[in-house]
Amino acid sequence: MFTRHLRTLAAEARLLHGLKPSLAIIDEMHAHPDDEVYVAIRTAMLKVPSSKMIVISSAGQGADSLLGRLRARAFAQPDVVRRGTFTDAQGPSLRLLEWSVDEDADITDPLVVERANPASWITANGLREQMEAVPEIAFRRFHCGQ
Repeated sequence: MFTRHLRTLAAEARLLHGLKPSLAIIDEMHAHPDDEVYVAIRTAMLKVPSSKMIVISSAGQGADSLLGRLRARAFAQPDVVRRGTFTDAQGPSLRLLEWSVDEDADITDPLVVERANPASWITANGLREQMEAVPEIAFRRFHCGQ
């Protein structure tokens, strides 16, 4: 009999080799210092042919970061559609769902930024407060998805 369970694992690549995941969820990939965890889990997925990986993250620190490279691969897929602040990029083995404010949009308008935040508890008032509380680069990254 096959039993299913969910385990929370530390983001330490050396401890992740040898797994047989049917579902892997990597949270806040932008904070990973290198691609070791991603590679350990992604290569282990070959052991379970129908396995899936979900990566959830704020924007990365640039095109050369792990998340930036993964994003570039997603944008190179055959089917990329952007509607407003939402982009859906998909191919045979990779799909990206991204919410982000256009680079030339007015980020001082919290209603513009709110559209790039699908979580219902992120409000224009909260974004206005964040705009005043954090440096612009942090606001663009963590709230505008840039």
